[in-house]
Amino acid sequence: MEEKYAIAVREFENILSENMKPDMWIKLARIISEELSKSRGVVISHGTDTMTYTSSALAFMFEQLSGPVVMVGSQRSSDRPSSDSFGNMEGALAFSSTNIGEVGISMHSGTSDDSISFLRGTRARKMHSTRRDAFKSISSKPIATFRNKNVEYISGYTERANETLLLNKLETRVALVYFYPGLSGVDLEKLSEDKRAIIIMGTGLGHISQALFGSLKKIVSNGTKIIMTTQCLRGTVDLNVYSTGRELKKIGVISAGNMLPEVALTKTMFLLANNEDEDFESLMIKNMRGEILERELLGDVY
Repeated sequence: MEEKYAIAVREFENILSENMKPDMWIKLARIISEELSKSRGVVISHGTDTMTYTSSALAFMFEQLSGPVVMVGSQRSSDRPSSDSFGNMEGALAFSSTNIGEVGISMHSGTSDDSISFLRGTRARKMHSTRRDAFKSISSKPIATFRNKNVEYISGYTERANETLLLNKLETRVALVYFYPGLSGVDLEKLSEDKRAIIIMGTGLGHISQALFGSLKKIVSNGTKIIMTTQCLRGTVDLNVYSTGRELKKIGVISAGNMLPEVALTKTMFLLANNEDEDFESLMIKNMRGEILERELLGDVY
């Protein structure tokens, strides 16, 4: 790899990925911006457990990129004979030299070593705790694959720009709440205290118990925004189908469509920090970085 690429290494944080925080995403974005001013692309080594949060946060903070930002991890440590780290890194370096101007994740396409996928950072999700192909592009195709030492483009992408534009602010007063039968209004209100927004992972089309509607009205009246996502891996929130959803709309709940919950979280953080409140809903439902799909793929694609 040294013969093909000129590589410069920069240390960031030597921590487990579960210890990442939003202020670290901001710091990392600033470093990426600096490095792109003198490099063709940037590869970030990152633990897999929270890589979707980091990749989507970076995707929103960069209005445009002068080169690819490729996140890479491994499911098995590099000291094991069966490690996937070397293949993932080789793919990441190949993706970093392309004309892609997006943030993505470089991980195994399958359980064998013959293909590495470059997954859009706002549509990728870790789907298995141990498998090499743990990361999937949910309801969409990867941007590209690396196979037989070549990059093959699978779907459309944003091309690299002449310069990098970074908005490096995030609103951290945002919470992600998983609805479950028995969730109390008291607990929901406590989770929303001092928050500018809460993301709810609702059931099916984006529903929660009607017993919580009174608490939702209190939360909205306090100026806190409520965004509804779905616990389902595929499909979309639709608050127009059933009476529950229509009542949620009347309360002021905003549908996140088919956005992944963790991506809705980072997008909310970005929008609240960089835009006026009155523009929030229109921007939340706008596809900005490939996070919202106009049409979902069916069949075996996650």
